[in-house]
Order: sequence, then structure tokens, then C-alpha cells
Amino acid sequence: SRVLTASHAIALYSELRGMSGLTAHPLSAIVRDLAHRQLHAKPLLRDAIDAGDLRLLHNCYARPSSLLADRMHVTAILLMYAVFLRYDEIAEICVHQDLLVIHPTHVEMFIPRSKTDVYWAGTWVSIARVGGALCPVARLEELLATGGYVRTVSDPNLDVGPLVRAVMPSRTGQRLQRPLGTLVPH
Repeated sequence: SRVLTASHAIALYSELRGMSGLTAHPLSAIVRDLAHRQLHAKPLLRDAIDAGDLRLLHNCYARPSSLLADRMHVTAILLMYAVFLRYDEIAEICVHQDLLVIHPTHVEMFIPRSKTDVYWAGTWVSIARVGGALCPVARLEELLATGGYVRTVSDPNLDVGPLVRAVMPSRTGQRLQRPLGTLVPH
């Protein structure tokens, strides 16, 4: 596609300059073929993420002095790793106390939509508290506390917001962007 686009652009430019038929030459076809072979996409070979990668990520970006956005991303990655979630699924998680329930031994999260959810009914997932620096439940609790997430509201039609959201700069560092919409009452 990139080779054909470049070839058509050269043909148009040469035609505008009065030199038509420049890309129809047999040497142009050879150059296009060589470029296509050279630019052919090769498969990207990646290793799966492992506990060592998570530890390195945590040590670099989840320190107490780290930015709120970095800590949010590390927490999201730990949660996705623990439950095999996609980013689209973690982005849908709401922090309302009825949809994100923290227990002494685990956390339960409601995922409203998923690519693999055939009936679009949502699903509950549980993550065990494992202890240590890479415990997703401990990082989640820490993020909720340091981010100042609102988990309950007096008006039932207000949305308390998703777990992963924009972070705005403030005088004291960073703060969460306020949710803009409201929940649709059932």
C-alpha cells in the first residue's frame, strides 16, 4: 500500500511536470517490486510479560513519589495481568462501591462490557489478595486512596467515574479529572 501510494504520487507529479509514463517504465516496476519486498511487514516477535517485568515496572513507576497517572497505569497493568483483561475491559470498570467491592481477602469487580461477552450481560471477576509489592488488590487500594476517588454519592444518578481516567495537573501535583456524564437510571 505504501509502495503503490508513493508510485501513484510520483506518476501524478511527473504527469504534472509533462513527463508522463515515467512509472510505466520496466525499471520502475522492478523498483516497486524491490521496495515491496523490503517494506513487507515482518511479524513482531514479543515475549510474554512475566513477574520480572511487572516488578521492574512497579519499581520504576509506582513509588510513593511517582505521578498519579503512572501509578494508575501500573495498577491497571497489574489488574489486567492478574485476570487476563484487555485494556478496553479495564477502562470500563467503575469505582462505585457496588461495582468494585473490596473484601479483606479479595476484590470483586464488575466488567459491564467485554469483547467475549456474547450476551452483553457483564461479568463479575475476583482477584485474590496475594500480598507483597505486586499485589493487585493492595495497589488498587493505594490508588483509590491517593487518587481521591469518589466511590459513593448521595445522588443515585451521578456517575462516580471509571478507575482509569484522565489526570489533570494541579498546584499540589495531580488530580483526577471529574466524570462528565451521568448514569442512565434503569
